[in-house]
Amino acid sequence: MNYVNPFTELESCLDQTPHQQLIVADSYFMTDELSAEMACIGTSQSDSWFPLGQVDRPLLEISEQLRQRRDRGLPVDRLHLVAHGHQGKLVLGGKWLDAAALAGHSTSLAQWNVKTIVLWCRDMGKDPLFVPLLRELTGSDVYASA
Repeated sequence: MNYVNPFTELESCLDQTPHQQLIVADSYFMTDELSAEMACIGTSQSDSWFPLGQVDRPLLEISEQLRQRRDRGLPVDRLHLVAHGHQGKLVLGGKWLDAAALAGHSTSLAQWNVKTIVLWCRDMGKDPLFVPLLRELTGSDVYASA
């Protein structure tokens, strides 16, 4: 199996507007190699990375990170979610999230206020519900692999 390192692609995004982007990388996805990649990006962009460990409510944790950045005058325009996933589900904070989980967090998702969400999860674009629902609940453009 060929492994494509998403952090290589994300690195070029950070070079453009690091303070306007947030990359949330699920700890389930993280390996020592990927952690080292993140560390190599540099301290000037370290605020653009948010490794998400085991949490009970991962979507609320992301909501809080976005709110804190807005409060500091650093609103996020583009949110990257790097996680394991498959058609209609992804792992964030050690929890599998599907369309029902999104619907259950509709209030917090509506407050994300990001222009673009990029899902770095395998097969997420194949689900007829997840991506359109995330788009509807956040008001963001959502990109996912098929």
